[in-house]
Amino acid sequence: MSNILEVRDLCVSYGGINAVKGISFDVPEGEIVTLIGANGAGKSSTLRAICGLVKPASGSIKIRAGHSGMLSDSHRKAVDSSLEEVAGMRTEDIVSKGITMVPEGRRVFSDLTVLENLRIGAYLRKDSLDDDINWCYDLFPRLKERSWQLAGTLSGGEQQMLAIARALMSRPEIIMMDEPSLGLAPIVVKDVFDIIHEINRQGKTILLVEQNANMALRAAHHGYVMEVGNITLSGTGMDLAENEQVKAAYLGKSKK
Repeated sequence: MSNILEVRDLCVSYGGINAVKGISFDVPEGEIVTLIGANGAGKSSTLRAICGLVKPASGSIKIRAGHSGMLSDSHRKAVDSSLEEVAGMRTEDIVSKGITMVPEGRRVFSDLTVLENLRIGAYLRKDSLDDDINWCYDLFPRLKERSWQLAGTLSGGEQQMLAIARALMSRPEIIMMDEPSLGLAPIVVKDVFDIIHEINRQGKTILLVEQNANMALRAAHHGYVMEVGNITLSGTGMDLAENEQVKAAYLGKSKK
């Protein structure tokens, strides 16, 4: 299986603080890959560097060239499938190449309707949005019921659904999610992970940052453990979920 994203020796610094210290990892096409770790481990900084919100101090970020969400399906099949360097590019240029992010805290546009939020997610597109809006409504029936409701009046779970749907409107090949379960009730968290599984089943590659390590690892094909800016462990999601070190540190289970 080919990689849709390759990160090599990535370093991210804020002033004199090294938040990410030369990490490398791959995201294979069609898989769910998760980064887990404590607060301050560098997970969110990694996602922000990938999507251009912060400029890496050094390192390489390559994504599959030609997998732009702005291209039609026929054009997408015809373009080169090599990896293209995007480190240091502007966010809008990276989004145009087929990668997008659901930010931590959802950050919907509170004073706009559900439908207006969805349309903003496709701001770089020039084609018809109708099919994708209907697809999002099929994924999230509650959003269809509330299409003309102001986003700020939605529940936390509904806002998270809207944030995911808004990201899907750019037609990404890879969607990054930063703490999608943060602040949500347990029953809503289950709904969010059901949605993550369904999006992946329908062909989207997902890079997931999540503090609910148990849910994240059991959802993921592959996982990486980050500690103070470094990757310290990697493996399949299930292998990491059963790893005694991971259990003790992140799953609330003591070593035997």
